Amino acid sequence: MPEPVADSSSQTVKNGSMKKLIFKRLPILSWLPHYTKEDIIADFVAGITVGMTMIPQSVAYAGLAGLQPQYGLYTAFIGSFTYVFFGSVKEVSIGPTSLMALLTFSYVVGRPVEYVILLTFLAGCIEFAMGLFKLGFLVDFMSPCLTSGFTSATSIIIIISQLKGFLGISIKNNSTFPALQEVLSKVQEIKVGDTLLGVTCVVFLMGFKQLGIVPRGLPDIGLPATHAEFNNSTSGFTDMVSSLGSGIIVVPLVAVLANVAIAKAYSSEAVVDASQEMISLGLANILGSFVKAMPSCGAFTRSSVASSSGVRSPLQGLYSGAVIILALSILAPYFFYIPKATLAAILIVAASSLIDYEIFPTLWRCSKVDFIITTMTFAIGILVSVEMSIVIGAIFNVLVLLKAWSRPGILIEKRTSEKGLEYLYIKPELGLFYPAADYLTEKVKKHHNKNPTFPIALDCYGFIKIDYSAAKSLETLAKTYNKKEVGIVFVNVNSKVLCTLMAQGEDNIVSLCQSSYEVNANTFSVRDMENPDEKPLIDSINGRKFSEDIRDIRKGSLCDLE
Repeated sequence: MPEPVADSSSQTVKNGSMKKLIFKRLPILSWLPHYTKEDIIADFVAGITVGMTMIPQSVAYAGLAGLQPQYGLYTAFIGSFTYVFFGSVKEVSIGPTSLMALLTFSYVVGRPVEYVILLTFLAGCIEFAMGLFKLGFLVDFMSPCLTSGFTSATSIIIIISQLKGFLGISIKNNSTFPALQEVLSKVQEIKVGDTLLGVTCVVFLMGFKQLGIVPRGLPDIGLPATHAEFNNSTSGFTDMVSSLGSGIIVVPLVAVLANVAIAKAYSSEAVVDASQEMISLGLANILGSFVKAMPSCGAFTRSSVASSSGVRSPLQGLYSGAVIILALSILAPYFFYIPKATLAAILIVAASSLIDYEIFPTLWRCSKVDFIITTMTFAIGILVSVEMSIVIGAIFNVLVLLKAWSRPGILIEKRTSEKGLEYLYIKPELGLFYPAADYLTEKVKKHHNKNPTFPIALDCYGFIKIDYSAAKSLETLAKTYNKKEVGIVFVNVNSKVLCTLMAQGEDNIVSLCQSSYEVNANTFSVRDMENPDEKPLIDSINGRKFSEDIRDIRKGSLCDLE
């Protein structure tokens, strides 16, 4: 009889874990049972407000991406509906954004809409995978400076690309400077009427002239196309993926960065499940590709509107999505009367507002390195391509981090203890890993040679943990100076660093101090880590060892924390 009871208990645990996982991945199951009439009214008001905000945004952002207006609206309603079920932050509203539109334009300019839809699908798959495997940390390598640089560059590219509609001339080149040269060469062909209309629309954003027909109603549902007609030939799936290039990686990374940032900004004291946000974003884009949507993510403007409207839950997306569907059904025919010059003016105004003019003087004042990275990203984006600017900018971001890790700032100064002992105090600013191990060793040797009679206190306060190479370097320093009459002591060593040092098996050559205040006249005292107020365990420079209590840490729970 006991065995069935055990099986039943095990099954109960499994069922409980499965239920917990389902509730975690479908947040609607957690808040919907507690949904009240007051919540319905609040979300209805917020949803209608956000939906009305999304209509003009969706039209403009579709244009920024080089698409017709309806594609922005398709993106808006599918993102809104998807987030209702999988979203965890009530203020977030997934849909078209200026950032996603700019990136999409840079990777699919001049290509059929099938490329955009495929990019949406692939970006969604990568975002979903990042959520499942908790790879959100990758977005941390894309700094705000990098984002600002390529966003400003792409904005200028879009402004130049809209000159043909604004001036009423035909331009074949998509590259920045060739397009400008072509515009200058066709000055005599500029249509005064279109130009006047464009100028008027830049100021008033209004005008009436026939453009073209926009389909009414919802899009046909289907899988993304695996082939497309381009340059009088049929491109297969492999060719399409190859032409999208790094956009398959960059677009989802930037989308995740933006979405998680918005979620954290509006989550108040609640802990944001970044993995769930990535999963919901991935699903929104995967499902969006089935209804011809462009890549999407959250937007601060929509979140601000939702928050100020008193949103109570992600269900507001149901109402905002319904508003978009009504717009597709009722307002779509009226897009017929939007002139090219008007759309060009709208897009020029929208793109110009995305150029981050203020960041350059700010960076010049506070960080020359960030200023150089931003300027370089901006310049490469205009002169070469946005794709290349993102790649090179990200590489330089990583190089800056590697520089900090391999060449950390090191505080080195002469100090005198309360009892008159003069010693060298050395404190690295960052943790110690193998790229910086030799650098620290050489710094210690260099300054010791200038002060050969001074003992050395190496403050390890900034060492969260160390790797094998760093431990060997510290061991080498201990062997070098503790066998002399000079001596070196390691100060503020935490448990993880201590365990790694002790694993080297050279306990008898390492000296510790609980803090720099324990460095006294003729000793580098090693105190009991558990009882720092007690008498030093070792009082002589020549006989320093770990106490039995400290040595036993290696066999206890402290080292098991690794």
